[in-house]
Amino acid sequence: MTLRTTVIVGFTGETEADFREMLDLLDEISFEGVATFAYYPEKDAPPATMSDHIPESVRRERLEELFDLQRMISLDKNMDLAGSVRTALVDCVVDDDPEFSLLGHTEGQAIDVDGVTWIQAEGDEGVCTGGFVRLEIVDAGEHDLTARIVV
Repeated sequence: MTLRTTVIVGFTGETEADFREMLDLLDEISFEGVATFAYYPEKDAPPATMSDHIPESVRRERLEELFDLQRMISLDKNMDLAGSVRTALVDCVVDDDPEFSLLGHTEGQAIDVDGVTWIQAEGDEGVCTGGFVRLEIVDAGEHDLTARIVV
């Protein structure tokens, strides 16, 4: 199971205490993925007429702080996957890298949302785009995984 959420920071009326409470909660829950956005007041939306708007500079600072926290959480979670065997969907062939021949997503990586899995070239005979492969995760970063094909 993969837990993920979406967070908007800097919504009208958000206090520093509100923001800190949200960071503490995200740290405690440790979601595998967090989509994050800074609030932007839309002209005709009801919050645009509210007082207590958060300055854009504060919204950006809060967004960066949230990014920093989630990068650490994601790295820890990805490093915990090292040595595990996962199923991945092969998205495409990598033509310009001698070390990696395929790019895919494991069952815990949402396409266009999460990182990707770089699949090493060794053992890729007969594997094609759209197929599933069994992989051993051999390395991890904040967003992406590196894997080798296993039988």
